[in-house]
Amino acid sequence: MENELLVKILKNTGLFETPESDLRDLFALKTSGKEAFLLSCYGNTSCRCYYLYSDEILVTPRGEEGLLTIPQVPLGFVRIDDIPEVFSSLPALDLMKKNRKLLDKVLKEDKYIVFKNSRKCEYCSERTKRQYYRRYREEILDLRREAVRRGIDPLNVLVVDGELSLRHEGFLTPYLAGVKLREKKYLVSETSLGIAGGDLFAYRAEDFGSGAFLAGLIVGIEEIEKGTSEPSTCIIEDEAQVRVYDSHHGINQVTGYLLDSREYFGKGFVTAPLMAEYQIKKAEEQGIGVITFDEEGEIIFVDGKEMPSERQSEIINEVKNLAYLAREYFNFLLQKL
Repeated sequence: MENELLVKILKNTGLFETPESDLRDLFALKTSGKEAFLLSCYGNTSCRCYYLYSDEILVTPRGEEGLLTIPQVPLGFVRIDDIPEVFSSLPALDLMKKNRKLLDKVLKEDKYIVFKNSRKCEYCSERTKRQYYRRYREEILDLRREAVRRGIDPLNVLVVDGELSLRHEGFLTPYLAGVKLREKKYLVSETSLGIAGGDLFAYRAEDFGSGAFLAGLIVGIEEIEKGTSEPSTCIIEDEAQVRVYDSHHGINQVTGYLLDSREYFGKGFVTAPLMAEYQIKKAEEQGIGVITFDEEGEIIFVDGKEMPSERQSEIINEVKNLAYLAREYFNFLLQKL
C-alpha cells in the first residue's frame, strides 16, 4: 500500500505516468530523465537513490552539493558489494570519461522509478546484518535481471528508498515542495547563501516567467523564461509529521528562521507527509505555508503570508549570479571530458 500511495502522489504532480495498470507492479511509474534526476537530487538527504548500471556498480546522482563543488561532479558511483552498509557516493569522473554518453543518458532518457526500502539494522546482531546485506544486494541484482528480461535498459531504472514514516522526514516531501514552488515561478535550491536556516530555499525575481531547480539549471535540463512576477524569497522546512507543531520544530522553527534571516526571506513553508487538518490550520494561523499530501495521494498546497522587504532584492541578485556562474563552470567541465 505504501508504494501505491507514493505512485499516486507522484502521478498527481502531472510529471509522472503509470504505463502499467497495476500500481503494485515494480515498473508502474515512469517519468523523464530530467524529473528522475531532480527527484534524486532533492529527495531528503537520508534518501538512497541509484541507477542500475552493471552487476558491480550503481550510478548515483550527487545532488546540488556535488554540482557546486570544484571539481564539479554530477554523478557518483557505489559498488554493489558496499551497500547498504556503506553508501557513500564516490566521484565518477573516470566513469564519465570512459562512457561519454553516460550523463546524457541519465538526464535525457525516460526512467522507471522503483521504490525499495533499506531496513535499518543498527540494533541487529552482526550475523543478522550480514544476512540482510547479502539479501539486499541479491535483490538489487534480481531487479536488474528483471529489467533486462522486460527489455528495459537497467540504467533507465532509478531505485529510490521510499519509506513513508510519520516519525521521520521522508524522501518525497522536499522534492514535492520544490515542484509546487517551481510551478509558482520560483528558483528552488538547497543554498541559502549562509543567511538563514532551513532545508530548501526558493527565490523569485521580478523578471521570472517560469521556475526551476538550481540543479536543473546547472546541468542544462531546465531554464528560467523571461516574464513578469512578484519578487519573493522563501524558507522551506522539511519535517516529520509528528513534529509539525512541536515547540522547537516545524511551524515554530520556520517562524524562528524568518526572524533570524533579518528580512532577507519574506515567506515560510513547512512540508511533511500526511499533515493533519489541525496542523494545517495552525500553520495558516501563523502565516506559514503548507505543502503536504493526504492518504489518497492528493497534494495539498497552502500559500504562506508574504512579508516583503527591500533586502530580498539583494539575495535574489546573488542567486541569479550563482546560477549563471555554476552553469558556465559545468559547460567548461563537459568540454574537458
